[in-house]
Amino acid sequence: MSLGVILLQCCVNGIPSVTSNLSGFSGYIEKYLSNPEDHGIYIIDRKNRSFGECKSQLANAMWRFANQSLRQRIEQRNRTEKLTEILDWDTMYRQYCKARSLALKRVFNCELSIPDFLKNKSEF
Repeated sequence: MSLGVILLQCCVNGIPSVTSNLSGFSGYIEKYLSNPEDHGIYIIDRKNRSFGECKSQLANAMWRFANQSLRQRIEQRNRTEKLTEILDWDTMYRQYCKARSLALKRVFNCELSIPDFLKNKSEF
C-alpha cells in the first residue's frame, strides 16, 4: 500500500498525519488547502530545509498538536473528515489516471487509453 493511500485513509477517518512536501499527496493537498495543518495534515518542508530544520519542524508540529485542547482536536478531526469531497475514490482514481497517463507520455512517449467510465468526466 502506498504512503498516499495511507495518508488519504487517515484524512477520511479524521486521523491527523505527518508527511513531507516530497510526496505527491502533499502537493495534491496543498493545491486545495491553504493551511493543511487546520485539517490535521502536517507537511514538513524537506525540499528547502536542512535535516536539522526538518527535525525541528516535525517536533514543533507534534508539540502544537499535543498542546491542543480536546475541543480543538475534535474540531480538527471534523474539518479533516470533511475533506472527503476532494479525497473520494472517484476523484482520486481520476487523478491517478491523469498522472499515470502523463508519466507514460513523458517517459515512453505513448498514450494511455482512458477507461470508458471516465471519458465523460470533464477533467479528461
